[in-house]
Amino acid sequence: MERLRYIAGLRNDGGRYEHWGLVRTHGEASAQKAMKQAHQEALLEILRRPVRELFQQEKLKAEPATASAQDMNLLPAGVSSAAAAQFNSTVLALDALRRVRAKSTRRVA
Repeated sequence: MERLRYIAGLRNDGGRYEHWGLVRTHGEASAQKAMKQAHQEALLEILRRPVRELFQQEKLKAEPATASAQDMNLLPAGVSSAAAAQFNSTVLALDALRRVRAKSTRRVA
């Protein structure tokens, strides 16, 4: 999920990716194409992984994020509605697992 978050974070409000090193080395058009492809591949990697694996990976982070509308901004432009729906379901499932785990591990005073 971190790779997807990173690549999505390279996209500006206009939908273009900004990475000065890639642009400087390969030119604007090639850099945009490569970053768009990397973004799509990162999403596919998430969609192909079992929720259990994703949850284990997220659990290792110090502060796991909770699901929000912001997560939908992680999607690359032009993603199919089916992929968007599957991603949304995955994010919601991860959030539900986090909440259940948090409730079950609270200490009683």
